[in-house]
This record gives sequence, structure tokens and C-alpha cells, in this order.
Amino acid sequence: MAKVRIQVLGGVNRGLSDDGSCQGCGPVYTGQREYEVIQEILSDWFGPEELEMEYINTLGQDPASFPAIDQTSGLGHMFPMVVINGERKWSGSIPLGAIIEVVKAELAGALCAPSELKG
Repeated sequence: MAKVRIQVLGGVNRGLSDDGSCQGCGPVYTGQREYEVIQEILSDWFGPEELEMEYINTLGQDPASFPAIDQTSGLGHMFPMVVINGERKWSGSIPLGAIIEVVKAELAGALCAPSELKG
């Protein structure tokens, strides 16, 4: 059975608010702590045989090396970004309930992939 691959891309959301003030002032939030909590919950829920999870800190790295970031450049997407099986699903948060539903659907699809159907 193929594993579902979940990547969380963390980084710093930069930009200016409507009044021109800096949104990046204060402590740096990359989503790593939130990822760690979600990873533990998902690992308990599904098990390591069904999930492959990875946190990627993009600070100081070239955004072009991350397709999920490069494709959404300038579209207002924010960190953290959640990528499942190579497709960006969410940005700005890590929605546990929604991730669980997508993983269930991905695993159900893997169980009855067309190559395994007899007819």
C-alpha cells in the first residue's frame, strides 16, 4: 500500500498591512510547533505504515525550490502550507479535521486503485 505523504512548509509571512505597518514584527512563527502536535495526532490515528510526514522550514531557502510556494507566489497564500501527495491543499493553517478527511480519502483510493480492480 502506498503511503500518504504530508509536508508542512513553514516560513515567515512577510508583507505590509493596509496602513503600511510591518506584519513581520514580533516573534517569528513558522508553524513548526503546530506541525509537531498534528504529526503526533495523525501518527496515532493512522500509524507510520500509512503516513509519511515532513516539516520543511523554508527560512533562508530559495522559494523556487519548493513548487507549492513558487506556484502561489504573489497570490496571498501564507505559511504554514500543507501539501498532500505533492498538491498544496491549505495555507495559513494546519486544519487537522480536514487533513484527516483527505488522508482517509487518499487511503480509500489506494485500496481500490484501478490497477487492482478485476473486471
